Amino acid sequence: MNRFNVRVYGILINEKKQVLVSDEFIRGNYYTKFPGGGLEFGEGTRDCLKREFKEEMDLDVEVTDHLRGYGPQLLVENADAEEAIQSVALRCQIKIEATRRKYDAGEQERLLDLFGEPERWSQTLRAMLWTHANVTVPPFQGSTLVDLPVQCTFDFNVAAAKYFAGLEGGEVPLNLMFSGTVFYDAGDSTLQVEQIPWDREAKYRLRVQVWKEMMDIYYPNSAWLCLRRDVFEKLSQYKTERGIPTWEQALESLMSADGKPEIADFGVEKDLPSSRNGKLESEIVL
Repeated sequence: MNRFNVRVYGILINEKKQVLVSDEFIRGNYYTKFPGGGLEFGEGTRDCLKREFKEEMDLDVEVTDHLRGYGPQLLVENADAEEAIQSVALRCQIKIEATRRKYDAGEQERLLDLFGEPERWSQTLRAMLWTHANVTVPPFQGSTLVDLPVQCTFDFNVAAAKYFAGLEGGEVPLNLMFSGTVFYDAGDSTLQVEQIPWDREAKYRLRVQVWKEMMDIYYPNSAWLCLRRDVFEKLSQYKTERGIPTWEQALESLMSADGKPEIADFGVEKDLPSSRNGKLESEIVL
């Protein structure tokens, strides 16, 4: 069975604007890295980071916030405030409730690829899956705060990325649907297990600007596009044969002034299978 380990690292900046790094010998090689390491069972990300700083640097630190990421905080409460919760393996499905906000004309145009013409939105506009998130809640009694790491992507083959990129501003209504397993102390030194009911949900409205700022940090003035390998090889050949220096210029050379492909330079092969691995339905032949 494949195993993985969640790891967390911290950036410590002193009053002289100096950043703390550590040198470690790992698996036969020396590495320079930020202090941090892997989560232990039942440990949260903040607790892990505090422990790693203490072990590696003998420093007691206060963890302020996540850097360059979207990680909402969840308030986890137990109805029995005296009961000792040993751990919670929490799973969360996050859905975008697209019908619960308004869209201006510009947003409607940019979301045409997702929902079609605005006249049909009463039929095509639906809630969509954003992502799944998992977190291990450390031991607590009563209630505790826990960070929920949410993976974001700028891959425009993913519907959620297209949706966020098509919005100008405002907020995105989210529905967080929880499931998972609770491990708790029954009071007689025995560990009990109980499943989280499927009706446990939370509503949240995410500012669009949060997502846009994060994408600007990771992809400044750029976008990420995934192509089938055969299409990429043809584009690469086109670029090489014409001595075009950059990928941007290669794509621009394939487009006419009105933004449509130059049919004289390449053709579109028709009557292909409707889908290849769920991706493009037609193939560009250079």
